[in-house]
Amino acid sequence: MSFICAPLGTIPANNFEILQTNEFVELKLRFVGVHIADVPKDTDPIPGNQWRFICQLLYNPILGLVKTSVLLFLLRLGGQKRGMRISIHVLNALNLGQLAAQFIVVIFQCRPVAGFWDRSLHPKCINTTEFVVSTSSLTIFTDILVLMLPIWMLWNLQIRFKAKMGISAVLMLGVV
Repeated sequence: MSFICAPLGTIPANNFEILQTNEFVELKLRFVGVHIADVPKDTDPIPGNQWRFICQLLYNPILGLVKTSVLLFLLRLGGQKRGMRISIHVLNALNLGQLAAQFIVVIFQCRPVAGFWDRSLHPKCINTTEFVVSTSSLTIFTDILVLMLPIWMLWNLQIRFKAKMGISAVLMLGVV
């Protein structure tokens, strides 16, 4: 993992490295994986929780933008047919709406916002378990729909059924 070897002051090459670097800093500042007896008594949890907030802010937009790039590629590849083009645009609108909604919920998950990292403010926060389960479910649902688009494109091609099945199997490897 390149983020462990590189000093924290270097500029990451892509979004994935940015997310990895933020998560590494968060894990270090929050003492994740360290036995409670080994955590210094005077540790301030606020910097670690602030990094956790930053990671949450970056995660869903990066995920949504990657899916949008795949959809734009599929639009270019198979957007000649009206039904396919409309499906891709609707799925992309759903994806971008989900991205925006999740981003807003992450920002305002606690009132006041600073209550996320500073519990001494006695914040009122959403149930994070329900939020994670619902966003994960929606993300998996849209992932499956995106995976089905290339197969839909493939079924309109005039090739042997056996070849269609083989190519479909390879495309479905994205499920894993």
